[in-house]
Amino acid sequence: MVRTMKLDLDKTEQNSSSDLAEMERQFAEARTSIEEGKPDTLSDERWEEIVAQVERGEEMLRAHRATIDEMVQSQRDKIRNKIDVAIPGAVEEFQKVVTALVRKGGSIRKSHAIHCCSRFRITQHIDFLINLVPPEERAQALSSWDTFGLTPLHCVVIDTPVLSDRDEYLEFVERLLGLGADTNVKSAKGVTPIGQYRLTISEKFDYSNIFGMQIGDEAAEWRPFHRKMEGLLRPYRGETDADVEAKCAVLDNDMGSDIDLDNEDEDADEDDWMNDDEDDENDEDEE
Repeated sequence: MVRTMKLDLDKTEQNSSSDLAEMERQFAEARTSIEEGKPDTLSDERWEEIVAQVERGEEMLRAHRATIDEMVQSQRDKIRNKIDVAIPGAVEEFQKVVTALVRKGGSIRKSHAIHCCSRFRITQHIDFLINLVPPEERAQALSSWDTFGLTPLHCVVIDTPVLSDRDEYLEFVERLLGLGADTNVKSAKGVTPIGQYRLTISEKFDYSNIFGMQIGDEAAEWRPFHRKMEGLLRPYRGETDADVEAKCAVLDNDMGSDIDLDNEDEDADEDDWMNDDEDDENDEDEE
């Protein structure tokens, strides 16, 4: 959540700067022309009008820039307040309430609180919630169904990922696996988490194809992310028929046709995560 807020602020700053960049360039060219002096073809009166127009435009542009800078700073202050004050305060209050409920006999496992936390990838709560589950119930809490027939891992990957939050997405999956979540458990639809992830990606690609657009990312940029997710979620007992069908749905899609879902070299995935762009360039050269 915090990372997403910071990314949103960065986008606001970038968009604001790009909107003004072209105008600033044009006025800079106009100022350069003025400093070179009045052309012989223009009358003094016309020249004075042009200079006055440029000066008014420069003044308006400076005011616009100041307004945008003030707006961005205000947003930055609000986000910083949320990150430093509001969010920690809310987390602390949440933990107090939940702890009190558990002491009165409430059950984290039966409430499916871990599933809800996973669905929205609320990293601040996951360890706290697990620690409130009796040790003998933790494996079940991490791998049992909620009322929709989903495990916590299914709940994470049911959400459509975007590249801007891929680290957060992966970190949460890795955290659940580290705590003991089971990749072999099937959902009510018969898919393990890897199959649910494939269904989510297939739906994302279908949406992109139907509306003739890509949801913010180029298909080629997804390859390292998919490889990583496939490696993390692969069930050691083998894929179900529904998992295989979901895989076919991804590969049959135009946007998914170049994605490697076999992931035979899992160790290479760890090393190639940051170097995948270079690999893609090499692949293009070979073609």
